[in-house]
Amino acid sequence: MLTLGRVVMLVTDLDEAHDFYTRGLGFSVLLDARISEDFRALHVGTGGPADPGLWLLDSTSDRVGSQTGADPTLVLYSTDLDGDLQGLDRYFGITPFAGPDGEPGARFAQLRDPWGNEIVIAQRP
Repeated sequence: MLTLGRVVMLVTDLDEAHDFYTRGLGFSVLLDARISEDFRALHVGTGGPADPGLWLLDSTSDRVGSQTGADPTLVLYSTDLDGDLQGLDRYFGITPFAGPDGEPGARFAQLRDPWGNEIVIAQRP
């Protein structure tokens, strides 16, 4: 039986990504280790080390911010969409480029992380 481990998210600065995904989105650090002189493994998520999470990969690729083309890279669920959006604006100056839209209990907003990766935050019904 297979289970989901990590999904790779390309960024250009691991320290900034650590700050954004932990302080901005409330993720926990699942692993932060220097594997070799040239490689740091930074995994974050909303559960524990055995739960699915993001592997934030330091990259100089031209795919940073566009690894999924014009589609969202990540969908997150929120119990307080307005509060989460206010926190992202207050601490990081990030506001949605679309939304919040939708009916009560099914609202969502679309935004980009500091590297251009599109994130959808949907209010949990």
